[in-house]
Amino acid sequence: MLSRLVRVQLTLFAVITAVALTVMALNYVRIPAQLGVGRIDMTVELDHAGGLYPKSEVTYRGSAVGQVTSVDLRPGGGAVARIQVDEDAKIPANAQALVRSASVIGEQYLNFVPPADASKEFLADGDVIGVEQTTLPTTTDEVLSSVDDLVRSVPTDQLTTTLDELGTAFGGTGDELGTLIDAASELVTAANENLPATVSLIDSVDPVLSTQIEMDAQIRTLAEGLHVVTSELEAGDAGLRSIITESVPNIEAARQFAEDLTPVFGDVLSDVAAVGEVADVYLPAVEHLLIVYPAQETIFKSVLGPGDEFAETPAINLWFKLGFDPPVCTEGFEGANSFRDVNDTTKLPAYADSYCKVAQDSPLVPRGARNAPCPDSSLRGPRAADCGLVFDQVAVDQQSFLTDAGVSPTPEALKGSDLIAPTGQFFLTDLGATGAVPQSFADLLTGVLPQ
Repeated sequence: MLSRLVRVQLTLFAVITAVALTVMALNYVRIPAQLGVGRIDMTVELDHAGGLYPKSEVTYRGSAVGQVTSVDLRPGGGAVARIQVDEDAKIPANAQALVRSASVIGEQYLNFVPPADASKEFLADGDVIGVEQTTLPTTTDEVLSSVDDLVRSVPTDQLTTTLDELGTAFGGTGDELGTLIDAASELVTAANENLPATVSLIDSVDPVLSTQIEMDAQIRTLAEGLHVVTSELEAGDAGLRSIITESVPNIEAARQFAEDLTPVFGDVLSDVAAVGEVADVYLPAVEHLLIVYPAQETIFKSVLGPGDEFAETPAINLWFKLGFDPPVCTEGFEGANSFRDVNDTTKLPAYADSYCKVAQDSPLVPRGARNAPCPDSSLRGPRAADCGLVFDQVAVDQQSFLTDAGVSPTPEALKGSDLIAPTGQFFLTDLGATGAVPQSFADLLTGVLPQ
């Protein structure tokens, strides 16, 4: 007969045992899940079983969410794996089903991996995952066959030579190799610690490498050109070394020269710039002087007799042409020979059209306005004719005749005249920035020439 204490102890032990067995059945053995409680059934179509078997684990992103219940042949070829997955797994509908190995001995499992554009819809009870959403592992037979083909493709004699060369290259470099491996390990560790930046760097490398591939021909041409240049440099190594060695004193002298110029070179450049600005202003006059000087030199030499140019005491011709040679120009001056009463003191307007109206090549007034440098305008030149100023009595008479006859003196009417420019302007074809078009010689003198 059991005592009351023993019966209480046995009762408590039985209760604890029942609770422990229930917890184990629910949490560890997962008997409800094994019976399909809280799970949904789905079908996965495969090209072949890939090593899957009943009771194989089903995972989502590596976390266990179910198991394979059966693997059968699919009508028409391939295999069908029926799986059960927890209802709360929430696997995207477009997730990829990957058959993978859990160990080297071939424990296969089915892992769901969502794509980058994961669907917001989830797999439900009775869904079928098609073959296009599955990926099978490479079989051991394929791996061994590939390895065998690789080994057979390696020439034995060349492999021996390569091993010998590797032994020669790395012999006695244990410490350096250790340092290199340690540095590589630190680099990998740093890359893992800065994973986002590392991934961004890898993504950025792709456009650069793609550009290099597209520029393959240009890069090869550049490399060949560099090869030619470096070959020539190698051939002329002795000469280059001699030039570099012997040029040191010259470089030192140039450096010293530059240092000596430093205090004054800036002032010299400033003065040169100022002289250049002045020369630009007087450019027409300078050109005119260069045109007149040869003729004046010929005139000065004409005072020497023939053969006396280089004599110690040459006979100089001191004969001067006095009087009116060349004669004074009177053409074009209105009222040049007219006189008025001496008692008439009224102011008369200046003649606006009074100037020497002869051709440019006339000997009259060789130093007149028609041979002076043209005004400082956009049409600069050493002669007045360079900027459109032309003196021609025939043209003046023609213009006066047309005006008196009531005909507009257009360029077409004055065809053949040198006084009217091709644009129809009087005297000047263009005054550049002045914008003024003189209608008489007086306007020309007062409006264009410097005051």
